[in-house]
Amino acid sequence: MTCSSLSTSATPPDAATAPPTRATTAWARAVTHSMVSLALPDILLLVFPAAVLGGLSSLPGSILGSVITATLLTLCGYFFGGQWVNVMASVVLLGVLIVRPFGLMGTSSAQRL
Repeated sequence: MTCSSLSTSATPPDAATAPPTRATTAWARAVTHSMVSLALPDILLLVFPAAVLGGLSSLPGSILGSVITATLLTLCGYFFGGQWVNVMASVVLLGVLIVRPFGLMGTSSAQRL
């Protein structure tokens, strides 16, 4: 038996005509059907409580408020599930507006007109 008798007559397909593998189809499915949504109302629902928590008149306060809000929302999503994250953002917003309406580092100055 020679080596030439073991070879097949069919040529291997090149990359352009090869059928897609499971890995490429799974990757394409994950990219096209991802769960990440970057709609503007969803972003504003999470950003506005962070800015109010830190104080609208203070840039360092807004950064601190965003870190605190992100930590709270991440913990809420971990312990209670992702559907409660928007509820927690609203609770943070209402709690800050009730307890300290000008934020953690905001100024509480009032001007008479």
